[in-house]
Amino acid sequence: MVKGRNSTARFEDLSKEIIYEIFEFLDFFHLYEIFSNLNIRFQNFFIYSNFPIKIKLLSASKSTFQRYYTQIIIPNQHRIKSLYLSNPFIIDGIFSSTRIELKLIKLETLILNKISSIYFENLLKYLFILPYLSSLIINCEDEIQNKNKLYKQVFRLRPLKYCKLSLDDSNQPEQLPIAMKESSPIEYFILNSTHVLNDLNNLLSYIPHLKHLSIDSP
Repeated sequence: MVKGRNSTARFEDLSKEIIYEIFEFLDFFHLYEIFSNLNIRFQNFFIYSNFPIKIKLLSASKSTFQRYYTQIIIPNQHRIKSLYLSNPFIIDGIFSSTRIELKLIKLETLILNKISSIYFENLLKYLFILPYLSSLIINCEDEIQNKNKLYKQVFRLRPLKYCKLSLDDSNQPEQLPIAMKESSPIEYFILNSTHVLNDLNNLLSYIPHLKHLSIDSP
């Protein structure tokens, strides 16, 4: 950044507001790797700031993940706004039964690619306690045993506005019962799954606030 003909300003001298705007576009892990040891100002930023965190972790070695988990996720769990995971090993490391106690109280967006259906079932029980979860994208890597049960659990997530599910079920499930008292706040619903069309009317009875619907049923 040019200040005069022969002078420049260093990045670390920028105002807090400008730095926050720049950091908004970057993944927190890369920010941590680059800036955490730069100077005391940035060290304090990572330790004490309330800046919302977006985490995107697609692949990592076991040692890298353990460091990431202990140095970034655990200390900053209350600041995580968006979490995108795309690796069964990483998903297992974060959402296994021994680590499901994470307090992601600020989480608004959760994207899990290649998650085991068993973990998804367990995870849904945990998602009920997240007060700001408004966007959920799930891609299961194996067959769902009880898809109707999962639908009902997803539709009970009270803050949820956007939901995209990719589920596989080779066997024809029992018909989803029509909603009686249940009502989901979901407004955008995208579903990639088998055996959907026969249940479509009943499925829609759970999401009366729908504004956008996309169905892919091979």
